[in-house]
Amino acid sequence: MLRHVPLLLGPAALVALFVTFGVGEILAVLGRADPRLLALALVCTVPALLLRSARWQVLLAKDGAPLGYGEITAVFAYAVFVGMPTPGRIGEFYKIVHLRGRGVPVGRALASVLLDRLLDVAMLFVVGAGAIALLLGGEDTWTAAWILGGFVLSLLVARAIACGTPGDVLGRLFAPVTPRRLADRIVAMRTDLCAALDDLGPREHLLAGGLTVLAWTTNYVAAFLLARSLGLPLSLVDVAGISAVGSLASFLPISVMGAGTRDLAVVALLAGYGVGRHEALAFSTLLLGFNVATALVCSYSVFSRHVRRRHDAKAPPTTDG
Repeated sequence: MLRHVPLLLGPAALVALFVTFGVGEILAVLGRADPRLLALALVCTVPALLLRSARWQVLLAKDGAPLGYGEITAVFAYAVFVGMPTPGRIGEFYKIVHLRGRGVPVGRALASVLLDRLLDVAMLFVVGAGAIALLLGGEDTWTAAWILGGFVLSLLVARAIACGTPGDVLGRLFAPVTPRRLADRIVAMRTDLCAALDDLGPREHLLAGGLTVLAWTTNYVAAFLLARSLGLPLSLVDVAGISAVGSLASFLPISVMGAGTRDLAVVALLAGYGVGRHEALAFSTLLLGFNVATALVCSYSVFSRHVRRRHDAKAPPTTDG
């Protein structure tokens, strides 16, 4: 019970913001939002999901996973639905369970999911670092460069530690505390993970990267439409940067769906653009609503799987000849 208490910090912060700023004033701002632009923003949830599913298919292609695009999209949508309310969206790693059931080695399944997540985080860091540079007016662009460079360096170090052969750092580090019955499995998983990373060539990396840019551009267009629905004087580039920083804040494991953490980041950034606190909190609330809408769209996967299982259970057995 107590281990779930940190997850309440974010929602508590959001409630505090509403109470401090005035619930009535924020609802008044939301009430003036253009419904046509809100509807267009919601439409963006579908192509963003399809693009991210296509990216995961690219990452799985080298493994020969026996999944068609329809199944990949359904599993991806289900994982997004499950992951939305979990800290850091860790629930999206459900995809590994499904791949294991389809005969994909756990190491290779883990590689595809990790790369899928890292591409998203890398995009957020790139756009977020750019937003910081713009907000600082070019006076301290080294801050953005250090943020981006530190992220890239951390990835390279993590790859070297996980898959580097000299000294087998991970093996020596965890060998004393690893039960013997698990040692072989861990070695096999690590081998499969590194092999999957090595199998992805330049073509797969470029294609996956391009799909990542397209998917997040779709999300940023949706966020721009949300901002315009409130009449905020922000460009697409401004909205993309603010949304990226807000998304990174939502990964903090002290909230559910980024409630509170995203809002604090968005309100602080919009203050630098001269946006009032009521409008800023209204915009961050719409971003939360967009995530909820995405989860609802993805919930169709859960519903369709349930209906399909019931249909298969009721279907009469087939007989030969």
